[in-house]
Amino acid sequence: FFQAEDGIRDDLVTGVQTCALPIFVDLSVFTLRGKAAGPLRTPINKLQKLGHTVEFHKAPLKDSLLAELQPVSRQWLQRMKGAEKKFSLGWFDRDYLRGTEVALVRTPEGSVSAFANLLVGVRSGEVAIDLMRCCTTLEPGTMDVLFTSLLQHYKDRKSTRLNSSHQI
Repeated sequence: FFQAEDGIRDDLVTGVQTCALPIFVDLSVFTLRGKAAGPLRTPINKLQKLGHTVEFHKAPLKDSLLAELQPVSRQWLQRMKGAEKKFSLGWFDRDYLRGTEVALVRTPEGSVSAFANLLVGVRSGEVAIDLMRCCTTLEPGTMDVLFTSLLQHYKDRKSTRLNSSHQI
């Protein structure tokens, strides 16, 4: 729980309180196999058939990739009718993002429709979602595909849990 004195809080968030709860996914039990995981596979299969792809990029990120991500972040901020808060959540800063890993979804035309940057190894075996953004118009299921792909990718890389507390 993020807490500040009333005057400070009002200046920072204009009356909106932010609460970050620890949300962890145990990657040792995560699977895309079996009947129970069918709802996770459906959007992946749908978007793959439509030509969408998921990519993972390690640090340092190239300027050309950061230039592709920034318009997505701006669209997300416009949709949320807000500006970067720069506390309790990640924010789009090229220098900072350059040093993180990024997962993204590309449309069949090759543009980025959604992305997340990740903090890897802050805690042993843990990967944390820091910032998650998407375009204002995107194929239904895109964020599900991004999140599910993150889970599978980092499980395959032997991470033990995914922490999504940062992006709430």
